[in-house]
Amino acid sequence: MRIAKLAVLLGSLAFSAIVVEMGLRALMDPMDYLKPELVLDPILGQRIVPGSGGHDEWGYRNASVPEQVDVVAIGDSQTYGQAAVSRESWPNWYSQMSGREVYTLGIGGFGPADYLYLLETKALLFQPELIIVGLYYGNDIHDAYRAVSKRSHWASLREAPVAAKTRAVMPDPSPTTVAKSGPGNQIKILRDWLRAQSMLFRIIEEGPVGQRINAWGDQQDGFSRDGCIVTTTQPFSTVFQPEHRFRGMDPADREVATGLDLTLTFVSQMAELAERNDVDFLVALIPTKESVLVTPSDHPGTHCESVLQEIIVSEEVIGRRVRSFLDERDIAYVDTLEPLRTAAREERIYLRSADSHPNGQGYRVIAEE
Repeated sequence: MRIAKLAVLLGSLAFSAIVVEMGLRALMDPMDYLKPELVLDPILGQRIVPGSGGHDEWGYRNASVPEQVDVVAIGDSQTYGQAAVSRESWPNWYSQMSGREVYTLGIGGFGPADYLYLLETKALLFQPELIIVGLYYGNDIHDAYRAVSKRSHWASLREAPVAAKTRAVMPDPSPTTVAKSGPGNQIKILRDWLRAQSMLFRIIEEGPVGQRINAWGDQQDGFSRDGCIVTTTQPFSTVFQPEHRFRGMDPADREVATGLDLTLTFVSQMAELAERNDVDFLVALIPTKESVLVTPSDHPGTHCESVLQEIIVSEEVIGRRVRSFLDERDIAYVDTLEPLRTAAREERIYLRSADSHPNGQGYRVIAEE
């Protein structure tokens, strides 16, 4: 009898979940709540399958592909608007504030090489007045290195980046790492599957309860493969995984140093191409969550806290080099670090979990700047 009652209860819950899921799909934008399907691309590394998860016919986070727009925004997941609904990505906030139509060419995993390719092959097709490139310090520098070292499209740049002050020979690509299997990894696989299939799951996950569960998971050694973990309650509660972030930002690392040279090369080429087509060009410098929220300290208490401090110092070094380069070549840019730091003292602009992306309010600050 108990088994029968339990079966009826579970069946009722499953039926209710299906009904709610169908209602959500009818009323809400799937682009905001369904994880799209990714496929490999020989030039871009990866791209979204057109139409997947509600994305447009090119596979980007827009309602459609128009014939002409005022502004094109190019970038990675920070420009895509990860951790926020589409209307709260910084390109869409900017569109709402400026009254200009914006098309977003941003996908997680893209880097400076991809930005140049997208500007050449897609952005200019819209005949825009302005192209904005979101340059994220957290991984764009190393992504430039990975694209050139691993993809044949960029093979000509492997020996000597144009912007390099010192010549650097690109080493052979490092072997692909294999993810360790374990309970935490299996949970992540299940979570990713649910993110792709269920709008109800995504809505629950992004709510207060889901955020607390994700934050708890990011703090568990068995759940995270990203090294040591630091939690903080100031200016609000969140989680950092500093070793994971620092791997792509260490200026002393040969790959990062070469990636920085390549990044500046790509930015210079983008600016020149925009100018030749009579299009204004702007670089939006997007800082890491660590630099926005962590206070510099001369006496960090633990190894993980020391790595956090190294991130701040490294980002300052990289930022000075980037800003100096842009100033020398008269390339317009906005630096969003200080506005984000100011906003963080007044409101939550990042999630509770180790997610590195701003929430919708954080993206609003970037758009305002």
